[in-house]
Amino acid sequence: MSHRILVDCHVFDDLFQGTRTYLRGLYTSVAKSFPDTTLYLAAKNLDSLREEFPDLENIHLIQLNSTKRFERYLYEFPKLAKEYEVDFVHFQYVVSPLIKARTINTVHDVLFLNYPKDYPFHVRTMRGLLYGISAKICNILITDSRFSKKSISRFFKIKQSKINDIPLGINEDFTNLDKTKVAPIIDKYKIREKYLLFVSRIEPRKNHAELIRAFNRLELHNEYDLVLIGKRALDSVQLNQALSEISKDCEERIFFLESIPYSDLVSFYRHCRLFVYPSFSEGFGLPPLEAACLGVPVICSNTTSLEDYTFFGKYHIDINEAGSLEAAIKDAVENPISVEKVEEIRQTVLKTYSWETIGKQFHNLLTAH
Repeated sequence: MSHRILVDCHVFDDLFQGTRTYLRGLYTSVAKSFPDTTLYLAAKNLDSLREEFPDLENIHLIQLNSTKRFERYLYEFPKLAKEYEVDFVHFQYVVSPLIKARTINTVHDVLFLNYPKDYPFHVRTMRGLLYGISAKICNILITDSRFSKKSISRFFKIKQSKINDIPLGINEDFTNLDKTKVAPIIDKYKIREKYLLFVSRIEPRKNHAELIRAFNRLELHNEYDLVLIGKRALDSVQLNQALSEISKDCEERIFFLESIPYSDLVSFYRHCRLFVYPSFSEGFGLPPLEAACLGVPVICSNTTSLEDYTFFGKYHIDINEAGSLEAAIKDAVENPISVEKVEEIRQTVLKTYSWETIGKQFHNLLTAH
């Protein structure tokens, strides 16, 4: 069955974030697998969309005029939905109440309710109101994990049977194992060839502080660099405190990178010696899967939605246990995981988190509505 879908892609107008990865992977898969489905991708920065989506006949790029959320939701999207006679309009988190077509809402997580101390009062209040209303008025409600499904049901008083859990997938860029051409990022960012990597927004729950402390205590700065990629989304007192505690020599080998080209991001993943994901809480947690698919050893927390990633074996750690992160990093550096085991994990992730499979699951969900 064919569908006409308008997609809110305003996240492509801003710095790189996981919600972009989600839309890119999902709708690239849908466009390729279902050529009779027509997609209208709406953003202000169309160059960004052209860079990340394939040039296919059933993908149409639509120019948004406003950068203001409420203008988009109350005027632009209702107008575009009517103009293009779409069957569905897909939003993330917040839905326009004026759409005549059926609405899809993906709520990736409600961690601001799971961990309220990590978020300012005004953030909790505004998100709680907008996300809660949007979750109830949409026609199709989607989330990424069993953990998020339970949380949405609990906080917004919605039956779990009304919530569809569809995981994220791995984009093709993260399946190429070519380890050549490391020099460009090494020269461009002035880092060593041996480095540890953590990709995530900077927020207290992401636990950058403990990673930095472990890096310092193990004196890894004598041989390795630590690269932290992600924008500062929320102020982190813990991070600032950790940085004040470490040695000058260590601090000089820690690199904070915020706005980098997508191709550089993939290169950083591909060439790191160890990927570390020490987050306290996640709605899904895609970066450790992306690293695994590029044949990189991964240390990953086992909390919240990350509990599903049991394939990381002994490096699937209880981050709340004192010393667990430091011990895991020390072991991974001194006793590198075998190539065979890395490949075994890689194949498991590729099989479980395939965008092709997920795209078909999503399309079937729309057809059922």
